[in-house]
Amino acid sequence: MTKLEKVMLAGTAGLLAYVATRRARVDVRAFYQGRAVVVTGGASGIGRAIVDRLWGLGARVLAVDLDGDALAELHRALPHVATLELDLALPTAPNQVIAAAVERLGGLEILFSNAGVVWAAPFLSMTDADVERLVDVNFTMQVRMTHAVVPFMLAHGGGVIAYTGSLSSYVHSPMHSVYTGTKGALNNFVHAVRREVELEGEVQLTLVHPNMTQTGLAASELFDEIRKSYHLQTAEQVATAFLQGVADGKREVFVEAADHFWIWLERLAPVVLGMIFRHAMTDELTELAKEAIPTSKLRRQVAARDAT
Repeated sequence: MTKLEKVMLAGTAGLLAYVATRRARVDVRAFYQGRAVVVTGGASGIGRAIVDRLWGLGARVLAVDLDGDALAELHRALPHVATLELDLALPTAPNQVIAAAVERLGGLEILFSNAGVVWAAPFLSMTDADVERLVDVNFTMQVRMTHAVVPFMLAHGGGVIAYTGSLSSYVHSPMHSVYTGTKGALNNFVHAVRREVELEGEVQLTLVHPNMTQTGLAASELFDEIRKSYHLQTAEQVATAFLQGVADGKREVFVEAADHFWIWLERLAPVVLGMIFRHAMTDELTELAKEAIPTSKLRRQVAARDAT
């Protein structure tokens, strides 16, 4: 089979997979109205978009974030949304989230475990502290949160934990190596622990896999350069797909049909995909990525952690 034939087959298979997963959709307003929902990383990016939509759907919402200024801005815009400033990488954070949900919302029915950080720069530019923080926030925190929230939900009749994963769990993008590793680990963890949880009771575990999404996790100049050769999704687009997928009871949510094409391309024609990535990784993009490192959200979090 030629490379072109593999690419065409990948595209066809991806489209068929997308069509096969389509089914009657649940009314999101009826699903979320009045329910107690926590959104971590809720003050910006995808998390903020989820909070905005949940509030419009009539949910009772607690937004958890490390960024106190962003939470204050959120509270000014949506004064009835409860907020909690918290470093979720702390071992005690999951129990603090549960306690705050019970106190502020009267319970915890749905958790959007969305908080995360990204590294959009060469792997060899990372320090040990960068790697440690990225793994702590993107993976270890998710394991701890699941370990604390599942028993709570089982004891209260069930619930939903919805995780923000990444298409990089399936499509291995350069300059995201450790990030890709954490999202792949999260993907495997959720699929494995679901098999245990389903035996215990009614707790739904759902993963959303956004493609590259423009948020405040990376410099806007970097996104502008990426957009020249790569399609970007929006936080609002991801939030809409995520909320619908959770309501529909899906195990995995993909934002666009084209996302399935990239997955099948990685599986069937990785050499072709590697060529596409090499073409996109211009010298200008690499230099912009390096220049953005000192002011990146990850590097700021590392500095703040070391200062305490």
